[in-house]
Amino acid sequence: MFPFSNVELTDLLAFAYFAQARCNPAHTIDYFTSFYTVCQMVTTMTDEPSQTLQSFVFDERERGRFTHEDFQEAPAILGFGVGGTLGVEYDDDVPDERCTPAQCGDAWESGSVEKVGTSERRWHDPRTCLLDARGTFGD
Repeated sequence: MFPFSNVELTDLLAFAYFAQARCNPAHTIDYFTSFYTVCQMVTTMTDEPSQTLQSFVFDERERGRFTHEDFQEAPAILGFGVGGTLGVEYDDDVPDERCTPAQCGDAWESGSVEKVGTSERRWHDPRTCLLDARGTFGD
């Protein structure tokens, strides 16, 4: 049995995530990706998904946290790529200014909501996702 009988394992998981994110914010995407993966595993392995974990994930998404998968999907949502509306591949050579609302058109306004199991992944601002991952935090 777990020695901390009065502490929920979900609380320990959340505490570990928040501690890591506070101590090394530059790697928050790594920590959130891991946290999200564990939450998804718990959800699929149990009959009753943890409301606490789902709440933590929802709250972090509201704070603008994103996973590596979200980051990989962001350029296509904004219209980057050979088949995209911008017709330009997204890479480190693309200047931050190319991620402006005027450049990204309708994708900026509409965003995307995709059903994933019982949860929703929301893109409030894919531009911010790309710029945060670059470390530019575009205003």
